[in-house]
Amino acid sequence: MRLRCALLGLLALVAFPAGSAAGDGLARCERSILGGSDAYFARRGAALARCVAKAARCPAAFASQATAADDPCLAAVAGRCQARLAAARRAGAQLEDVGARCTEPRPHGFGVPAVSFFDVDQGLAFDDIGAFCPQMAVRPEDAGDASRCQHAALACNDDAALVAAAPRAAALLARLGVALDDGGCLRASLCGNGQLDGGEECDDGSANSDTLPDACRTSCVEAFCGDGVVDTGEECDDGNQIDGDGCEGDCTLTQGVCGDGVVDAGEECDDGNQIDGDGCESDCTLTPGVCGDGVVDPGEECDDGPENSDTLPDHCRTDCSDPRCGDGVVDPGDGEECEPPGTLLCDADCQDRLPLGPLGGLVRVRATGAPAVAQADGTAAAPPEALAACQQAILRGTRRLFDRTRRPLERCVARLAHCFVGSDGGTDACLARATAPCQAVVAQRDALRAAAVGQTLSRCAAVSPVQLLDPAGGLGFARAAASCPFAAAGAPGAADVVDCAYRTVGCAAEAAVARVMPSAYGMLGETDLEPDTAFPCLTDPEAVE
Repeated sequence: MRLRCALLGLLALVAFPAGSAAGDGLARCERSILGGSDAYFARRGAALARCVAKAARCPAAFASQATAADDPCLAAVAGRCQARLAAARRAGAQLEDVGARCTEPRPHGFGVPAVSFFDVDQGLAFDDIGAFCPQMAVRPEDAGDASRCQHAALACNDDAALVAAAPRAAALLARLGVALDDGGCLRASLCGNGQLDGGEECDDGSANSDTLPDACRTSCVEAFCGDGVVDTGEECDDGNQIDGDGCEGDCTLTQGVCGDGVVDAGEECDDGNQIDGDGCESDCTLTPGVCGDGVVDPGEECDDGPENSDTLPDHCRTDCSDPRCGDGVVDPGDGEECEPPGTLLCDADCQDRLPLGPLGGLVRVRATGAPAVAQADGTAAAPPEALAACQQAILRGTRRLFDRTRRPLERCVARLAHCFVGSDGGTDACLARATAPCQAVVAQRDALRAAAVGQTLSRCAAVSPVQLLDPAGGLGFARAAASCPFAAAGAPGAADVVDCAYRTVGCAAEAAVARVMPSAYGMLGETDLEPDTAFPCLTDPEAVE
C-alpha cells in the first residue's frame, strides 16, 4: 500500500515547514475542515434525530399516515424542526466555504496552493473526495467543488446513520414536510417503504424488483420497455431501445433475425444476443460443450440453455449449477423461504427465523368493533408510547456511539500524521506511540457499543423482536436485519436487533472519517493495524467504484 504523506492533522506537511507562512496556512486549513465537519455533524445529526424522536411521540406516528397538514402534534414538531435545521444548513454552508478559503490568497484566505489541497502524496488528498459524491461533477483542482462534494458526502453519511438508528426516519420527516438540502440521500431512502411518496410512480416495499416481470422497480418507477425485463405486452426487452438488434425499441422482436430471441428456421438456438461462447453463437448455432448450450455436459449439474438465470427462482444458474441456498435468489421449489442465509432474518438453511409475513409479522384483528394490533404469535403488541420510548433510546444511544467512534478515530489518524511530517521522520518508535491510541479506539468502540445496547434494552423491554423489525406498524429494522450476520440457531432476540442497529451506525461513523480525512485509510495502512480488520468500514476512496 503506497504511503500518503499528508493527512488532516494539526501540523503542516514536509513541503511547508512549521512556522512558514504556507505551513501555517495549511495547518489553519486542516483545522477548519476538522472543525467545520464536526460542527456540521453536531448540528445536523442532532437536529434530525431530535425531529424524528419528537415525531415518534405523536399518537399518529405509528398508527396512521397523518401528516403535519392534518395532525396538530406533527405540525408542532415540524415547526420546531425548521429552526433546528436552519442552524444545520448554516453549518453546511460554512463547510462548503472551507476549500475556497484554504486556497484563497492572504489576507482573506489561508494561501494554500491548490496542488497542496488536492495532492494525494504531498497534500490533503482532496483529489480523492469525488469518489464519495458520484452524483456531483467535481472539477479538477476546484477547491470549492471539493468542499461542496465533501458537504454532500457527509450529509449522505449522516443520513445513513440516521436511517440505521430509525428506519422510518425518512417517512416521518416527509410527513412533517421537512425540506432537506442534503442532495436527496434521505429522500431517496423513502423508496422501498411500501408507500407512494412524492416523485415515485410506485412502491411495493419488499416486493420491488428489477428482475421480476411487471414489478415496481427498486427505483420506484413502473416497469418499462428498456428495463431489461420482459413485462406484460412486451415480446422482448434487451435493456436498450436500439432497433435492429433482435429486439426493437418498442420491445417487439426483430423478425427473422439471428438475435431476436426466437429460434427461426435454420437456427439451432437464439439467446437474444450475438455473443460467441455463451452457449449460442452469434450465427445462432449451439456452442458445443459450453454451459448454456442446453446440454448437461460433464461437470454441469443442469443446463437449460437460454433459460439459465441468476435472478429467476428455481432456474438453472448461468454457471450450470442447480439453484441453492446462498445464491441470492429465493427458490420456493427447493423449500427456501429467504435469502441470504446466516442473518437475523434467515437461518443457514434459508428458512425464516421469525414469522414476519407480508406486513412484517403484525396482523390486524378486530375486537369490540375497533382495530387492534396483535403479533403473529397472538400476543399483544407494545402500544405506540412504548415504541416511541424505544425509538428515542436507540436514537440517543446511536448518536453518542457515532460521535464517540468518529472523533477518537480522527484524533488517532491525526497523530499518525506527525510521524511522517514531524521531526521523528517516520521512525518505528513514533509509529508505535501513534498506533497505540488507534488500538485503544477499537476496544473503546466495542465496549461502548455493548454498554449502549444494554442501556437501550431497558427502554425497549415492552417491544418484541417482531415489532422492532416490522416496517408497517413497528420500528422497521427488517431491512437492516436482513444483512446483519447471526450465526446462532433459532430466532433472534431484541438484543440482537438493537445490536444490529448499533453496529450499522458504528460502521457509518468509521465511513465518515474517510470523508472528513480522505487519506485516513492509507495512513492507517502504514501501521501494524490492518484497516480492513480494525476499521472495516473506513472507506478507501481508491476502492470506491
